[in-house]
Amino acid sequence: MPTDPRVVLVDGLADTRDVLSAIFEPQNVVVDRLSPATCSPSAGPDVLVLQNEKVPNGWECVPRVVIGRIPAPARFPTDESTSSTSEATLPSPFDYADLVEAVESMLETSGRPA
Repeated sequence: MPTDPRVVLVDGLADTRDVLSAIFEPQNVVVDRLSPATCSPSAGPDVLVLQNEKVPNGWECVPRVVIGRIPAPARFPTDESTSSTSEATLPSPFDYADLVEAVESMLETSGRPA
């Protein structure tokens, strides 16, 4: 039985999780907020949202949205030239609409659209 797509917010604000939950949970996407210490490689997400640049061990190949990486080269690019992992970057502060669009894009990349 397939599981619902899962978005994990690592070290993010509760408000960010609340916004993502309000948008994606009605579409049967699970949204979790975890600390790096509780990220288990065996239960990896379909999309990772990071408030910093450190990717939890075992989740290096998960499509991700990184908030606060400077410079953000363009609107929601995927950087597949340096690895096989898709990554979108957003400046900090960011607009929630941009974050939602980036997460949607990464869900499509993961093969698990909302």
